Amino acid sequence: MPPTTQLEPILDRRAQILDAALVCFAQRGFHQTSMHDISAEAGISVGLIYRYFANKEAVISAMADRHKSEIQDVLERARQAPTLLESLEILFTAHCCENSPKVVSAFVVDLYAEASRNPQIANLVRDVLQPQEMTEAERRTRQLEVTRRLWRLLFTNTMELAGV
Repeated sequence: MPPTTQLEPILDRRAQILDAALVCFAQRGFHQTSMHDISAEAGISVGLIYRYFANKEAVISAMADRHKSEIQDVLERARQAPTLLESLEILFTAHCCENSPKVVSAFVVDLYAEASRNPQIANLVRDVLQPQEMTEAERRTRQLEVTRRLWRLLFTNTMELAGV
């Protein structure tokens, strides 16, 4: 077996904490969930959580970043799919095959609800939806490129099936 790096246990522990927080936030919401709740769900001490995250908002921020990364991965896989049908299958089935789609959905709903009340969370959500590295014009151009590609794939496949 290849040797493990010191980074792997850190990433595993962070993932364990984020997974536990996801369950807690989905069950109780952000405000009703305490760091103690997260530690109990994760089966670790509260002090250990604070070794990885400064506070509950840092946990939420890390969860938003992880969610952003997962969305980008799904979109990239859909973009690289050879056909429109495969692309749409990737998009439409992205969350239905997860271990707990209801938990993820509850977290996302709470994240957006909290964003309407909390400017710091609103900035996190904005960063998920609109990366800071891109201007509004660049985002619109990228959205149009994706839309045009999907339309080309749709019409090309439709015309091929019709024998045109």
